[in-house]
Amino acid sequence: MSQISLSFLADFNSAIPWGLWVGIYVWLVGISCGAYAIIMWANLKNNTDVKKLTRLGVVLALSTIMVGLLSILIDLGHIERFYKLFISPNLSSVMAGMVWLYNFYFLLLVAVILFWLKKGIPPLVSQLSVAYAIILIVTESFLFARPPGRMWHSPLFVTHFLTSALVAGAGALILAAAVLWKRDGKEKQLKALAKIALPLVVLNLVAETAEIFSHGAIAHMESVFALLAISLALLFLWSAKPKLITIAGLITLLSTFAVKYTLLISAQTVAPYRGFEEAYIEPKLAFGYFPTLPEVSIAIGLVVLTAGTFYILYKLFPLTREA
Repeated sequence: MSQISLSFLADFNSAIPWGLWVGIYVWLVGISCGAYAIIMWANLKNNTDVKKLTRLGVVLALSTIMVGLLSILIDLGHIERFYKLFISPNLSSVMAGMVWLYNFYFLLLVAVILFWLKKGIPPLVSQLSVAYAIILIVTESFLFARPPGRMWHSPLFVTHFLTSALVAGAGALILAAAVLWKRDGKEKQLKALAKIALPLVVLNLVAETAEIFSHGAIAHMESVFALLAISLALLFLWSAKPKLITIAGLITLLSTFAVKYTLLISAQTVAPYRGFEEAYIEPKLAFGYFPTLPEVSIAIGLVVLTAGTFYILYKLFPLTREA
């Protein structure tokens, strides 16, 4: 098979070109940039408890960005053609520009692992890393602040895209530390992560509430559940109890994915005007989408691959073993 495309397995149509795999992509990319920004910020501020998790955080960022980009390649189809982005890039394409930004980000993560983890990360590298990770998240949000989704055409979308990525990154760091950190001081590190996550969750709750109300989505049950979930995570983080902090990490991860997926799909299911789907002559046009079983299976496989890649790198790559 000379051309590789899995689009025939998905419930895409003329009106819904992006589905579950794009949801996985933006979620994993958000985790990567969010976790990396938090870890580099901890190094910059010399937060000793969180600083101990630097190696864990960098490998988490590396694992999630790799599988996140794989997810978008699966969605786009024809994975075998990816090399053409490098040998004949379309300089007018925003998506092509993002590919180059992500490749620089990948090289930055590798450079941190190879050159600075052992000796300590210089302040300038930490500053540039925090700035670049945040710029990457915001730039990614601009990809969606274009047609077809009118719900994306708002500064609220960009703000929520950033806050949700930081919250997802914090949640992933909390879960990773709770599961993998075997040395003394786990409780202190979880509490230190909770202190960082707490204001981020508050900001995300405000941004999420504003975006939901601005689009009248508060009437939808999934929006109500999303707000309840992030509020519960906020209470658990506030408790400062390690077990509850760990549960809060899991809640933030699941809720940020659910919200990103819901916003991604719902923006595409709104017709530009009433009766448009009947006026359009293309028979495949349909303003509805539900993931197929193959889509769900591949999405679960991507999440499992992310966890497996992270665990293997953390355990086998010498520089990731905490001193």
